[in-house]
Amino acid sequence: MMPNTLQQIYLATKPVDMRLGIDGLSALIVQQLGQTPRDGTAYVFTNRARNRIKLVAWDGNGVWLCLRRLHQGHFCGPHITPDTTACRVSEAQWQWLISGVDWSRLNRPYPHNIKLAKAASLIFLEEKTHQKVKKNQQEIDKKTDKKTDKKQV
Repeated sequence: MMPNTLQQIYLATKPVDMRLGIDGLSALIVQQLGQTPRDGTAYVFTNRARNRIKLVAWDGNGVWLCLRRLHQGHFCGPHITPDTTACRVSEAQWQWLISGVDWSRLNRPYPHNIKLAKAASLIFLEEKTHQKVKKNQQEIDKKTDKKTDKKQV
């Protein structure tokens, strides 16, 4: 169970070696981020492939070290500048991040060309469906014509 007293969540932007444990990641928090690991903040680290994240958090009684691994895809974090060492993540962004959703795209407007492509594909599917129904009806008509021809003979 995750600590529920987290005040903030910070995502470290540089990939780290996932073999690091609590002590190694705590040292990175102090050296690279300039923070203290015991301030009630959760610190999140990713590997180079971004298919694993580790979270380090102090809950007042001890340290939490949590690991999450994706079997397909990668974690999509924020788009940041190269000189940024960490960025603050909201609770909603954290939920999107651990779900594997690219939450940086959630506030973008829906592209107009995708709407057109969807409309065109719906028209195409409707036409194909209409053709299949028409073909099926013709086959049924042929079968009934053959049956009536046999009965007349």
